[in-house]
Amino acid sequence: MAGFAVVSKDERNKHRLSVMCPVELSVSENLNVNSFKKGDTVLGGSCGGLLYFHGDYGHSFICNLKTNQMKVLTPPNFLPPPNEGSLTYSGLGYDAKSGDLKVIREYVQNYIRKVDDETCGGDGYHGCKFHTELYSSKDDEWKKIKQAVGCLTAGVGVFVEETGSCYWVAIVDPSKRKIKEYLERHSITDRWAPHVLSFDFATESFKLIPLPATATTIRPKFLLCKVGGSIGALAYWKSCSSELCIKAFVVEGTSWGVLCDDIPPLADVERPLGLKDDRWLFVEAKASDSGQLMVYDLSQKQSKKLNIYDYPGRMHGISYDAESTDPPLPRSTPITDYYLSKVRSGEEDES
Repeated sequence: MAGFAVVSKDERNKHRLSVMCPVELSVSENLNVNSFKKGDTVLGGSCGGLLYFHGDYGHSFICNLKTNQMKVLTPPNFLPPPNEGSLTYSGLGYDAKSGDLKVIREYVQNYIRKVDDETCGGDGYHGCKFHTELYSSKDDEWKKIKQAVGCLTAGVGVFVEETGSCYWVAIVDPSKRKIKEYLERHSITDRWAPHVLSFDFATESFKLIPLPATATTIRPKFLLCKVGGSIGALAYWKSCSSELCIKAFVVEGTSWGVLCDDIPPLADVERPLGLKDDRWLFVEAKASDSGQLMVYDLSQKQSKKLNIYDYPGRMHGISYDAESTDPPLPRSTPITDYYLSKVRSGEEDES
């Protein structure tokens, strides 16, 4: 069954996981995410029937709602001191060659280096350091790996089983030698243009891919999504009348092709959240002082708003195979209410 999972906050400021069945345009699962009492809960990735969650303090777990199994991950080796860093990106994937389920995540640590030189004011030098780690379910441990030099990436990675890779949108630093060579090789002159950063879970290596050209006068933003057995991209921007314009692309071989360019401008819609089965477009619609989940059927050109709300710009989601029991989850245990619990009927009325 096609599934699209969304994490939002209800009116009591509690995290909630909602799983949509796009074909029926209904919510098939409604769960409280209880384990992260402090900070935010982030849906960090998906792989087959698995969902990966992480919080602000290194706590994370993987679960399969179909099998009711979960695995709590050991804490990463590096955690920045409170208020001195944050998680920039994460991703869940499966290494088919070794049969290993893996998680990649990167922290950025902000620091102030003491400077006594009077020309600097003596108040210190602000900087940052990146820490990239990879978790192996076989070894049940994290290891440090080389970061993607010259790439500033944020958000949830989109895993594509057919390529064995995770993908993010990234901004690059053209002052780095490898980045400069990459830009010259692809004849890219716009130094601020976003790109796709991929990570191969088998070779444990990064790669940059140019994003598609949109031929628009307004610089678009991009959201990545899985399209069939490849990676897709939703380019989106606001028109002069504040309507949301979206154009969908997909990688075909070694280049980008247009998946859908006849999506009508959407009024009172802020941004796309994801695409499922090349047909169901999930977006965040405006709802007074909050954001509301809306599904748009690209085939029938119809939309439906669902009873799921969050603060504007905070809702996030990802597609996954809700009926799949693969890939296997080593050392798993039954899901407990401490992590996920069914939403009671009274709670649903309050959301």
